[in-house]
Amino acid sequence: MTAFNVPTILDAVCPFGYLGRARFERAITFHRKTVPGGSSSTFNIRWHAYRLDIIQLTESALVTDIAVLEFGADRLTSKRAPG
Repeated sequence: MTAFNVPTILDAVCPFGYLGRARFERAITFHRKTVPGGSSSTFNIRWHAYRLDIIQLTESALVTDIAVLEFGADRLTSKRAPG
């Protein structure tokens, strides 16, 4: 018996996450059917949420202030420059 620990990051609202999950479940089924002793294998899937913004703010902030935190003040001014 083999135990597979699979940490998985999934965005619950993304259609590609749904497709990836379905393909992963098919791969597990295929493994169990084709690999000798695969039917006794266990898959421990640990789901983690995908987060676009990892900055934890305790109070509201301006979007420009958050952009400075993420990109730096010098990059923010270059993003605003025309042309």
